[in-house]
Amino acid sequence: DVLALFKSSAVPLLGCAMLDFAYNFTGFGCGYFFPLFISELAEGAPIPPVGELVLANLVAFPAFYLSTQVLNLDFGYKKILVGIGLIEICACLCLMQAGVPVLEILGIFILKLMMVSFSQTVNVVKSETFPSKIRVSALSVSGTCGRMGALLAPALIEETRGAPNSPEEFRVFLSILVAVLVIAASVGVSLLPESKGKSLA
Repeated sequence: DVLALFKSSAVPLLGCAMLDFAYNFTGFGCGYFFPLFISELAEGAPIPPVGELVLANLVAFPAFYLSTQVLNLDFGYKKILVGIGLIEICACLCLMQAGVPVLEILGIFILKLMMVSFSQTVNVVKSETFPSKIRVSALSVSGTCGRMGALLAPALIEETRGAPNSPEEFRVFLSILVAVLVIAASVGVSLLPESKGKSLA
């Protein structure tokens, strides 16, 4: 019975695993990347790097409020995830515009705002997708994929980092981040059933 439930939930589980990987890759990657990026961006700026980092992290407070509002929108969770994914992709593209500080700072703040909404929506979707008999096991499998993303992102930044202060310094990581978000927002979301407004099994 349990094995049959797992087989019937294999496709949604793959979708959840991809989304879990994506939001952990984004969250832990940006958590490692932002201090490095801001310290270089702030060189010669009137606000010291620590001040800029504090300002960037203060965005987390409105981000938590925004995430609760996003979950209450009339749109389904799948549309919300696609929308947030597209916004995060645009933020990454802003960060890739080396030499344009306004766009780079805008990219940081947008990513900070959207990451919380993305992760909260993924967590809600995961908790509503699987039958109660296999929910804990399915969430464990999905969570393991998420931890892989969390471990991989910082290592990837260090392995692919270019020369300090060069336009190519973080371009490889940001390019991979865009690819991860594109796959999550398209393939990952398409594998999920819409669970908003439906009763739990």
